[in-house]
Amino acid sequence: METRRSLSSPVSEESGIWSSKTRLSTSESNEPRALSPFDGLLRRCESEQNVLFEVVEARIVCDEKTKRYVLYTLAVKRPEHLGRNNSEVGEIERRYSDFLALYSTLRHEFPQLIASIPFPRKALMGNFTTEVIEARCHGFANFLSDAYVNREVRFSAVFSAFLFSKDARHGHELMTQGQFQDASCILLNAYRIAEKLYSLEDPVAFITVCLVIACLNACDNVKQAQKYAETAVAVRYHRDRADIAVPLLILSQRLYALEGKERSAIDKELRIFEDERIPIVNLPTLLAIVLRIDIGVYYPFPSPTANNSTP
Repeated sequence: METRRSLSSPVSEESGIWSSKTRLSTSESNEPRALSPFDGLLRRCESEQNVLFEVVEARIVCDEKTKRYVLYTLAVKRPEHLGRNNSEVGEIERRYSDFLALYSTLRHEFPQLIASIPFPRKALMGNFTTEVIEARCHGFANFLSDAYVNREVRFSAVFSAFLFSKDARHGHELMTQGQFQDASCILLNAYRIAEKLYSLEDPVAFITVCLVIACLNACDNVKQAQKYAETAVAVRYHRDRADIAVPLLILSQRLYALEGKERSAIDKELRIFEDERIPIVNLPTLLAIVLRIDIGVYYPFPSPTANNSTP
């Protein structure tokens, strides 16, 4: 049973309940970053992103097995994506305890970076009042915005797991079980969030859209698969990963033909690999490739931490 709470928000209903916009500074992208074991493979994109974290709904959930709690719907979007019906917006549902766990872990891993970022405190009473819910919606949006602008936090496993990578791992697991229809919905949402956070030039966002394409094609959803293939093949990053790019381009040739799209751009990209003496025939399919990738490289599990204290 759910009780939807109407919040007297100071922003318009179309814009959502509470939001916080962030833009990375140019100076920050020049700061040194410690190398991780995967830096040789994942050359993370450092381009500036305009990201809007927006709590678009808060509802009280009554579970017979647990106490009542508030479920917050968080949207990750670009500033120009208005309303909730935009197909480019990614949304996740999280409880206060989920936000608190993220804050506690980040405070443990990055104490100096997180120390100055405020977070909504627990309330001994009145957790379901409009005032408390409004304050938390505001606080969650600002907390995520302030955390995101720190590069170490932005690329941390715990931050990405909270927003999308845990779901992406689950989607990949469903793909390995042949549950492509269920997996496609999960992976599409994960891609929409990853692309907003890092841009499609980033290898994590790129591999996520490849999962989406392979999954949609396995569902015979040709139109949608072609749509995202058109996005993926326009990314220059794919030229650094022939093992994924060539099967992607070959699949795209077929998808373009089925949709009656002009294939000259695809053929041109394949010729680039052929000129570099990279095989483009008798290769595994894109689905076969993405099913056997080391998923932990792209969506690493957060390190366990003993610090889960309440702020």
